[in-house]
Amino acid sequence: MLCKINAFKILTNDSERKKYLNRIRLRSMASQYINITDMLKDGHFFPFLIFSVFDAKTDESRLLEIDFVDDVLHDRYKDHCSRSYHFSMIKRVNKSISAHNDEFSIEFNNEKYVYRAVVQT
Repeated sequence: MLCKINAFKILTNDSERKKYLNRIRLRSMASQYINITDMLKDGHFFPFLIFSVFDAKTDESRLLEIDFVDDVLHDRYKDHCSRSYHFSMIKRVNKSISAHNDEFSIEFNNEKYVYRAVVQT
């Protein structure tokens, strides 16, 4: 038998809410533009964004995931290492003005990480 369900029912049940947000997360990542310029032109903005970057110090490939639902920045290295920061912990984000135009840094209260973009704008 087919059962009707609305968004209110999904979002009140915690396990269903997690499944729903995970589906939206995957759709956001699959539909995301490669660079932010195209997104700004047509106004399509997703609640989850993911960027492929390199750690400027170690040259490791990393993924930065911005979660606008829970206001969290995830810094992922492969499948086993992840750092998560709430937006309130971010002090500033600076674009490099040195010879490396594709570098940017994220500063927190007590630490700073420098990344290099894989896809340049």
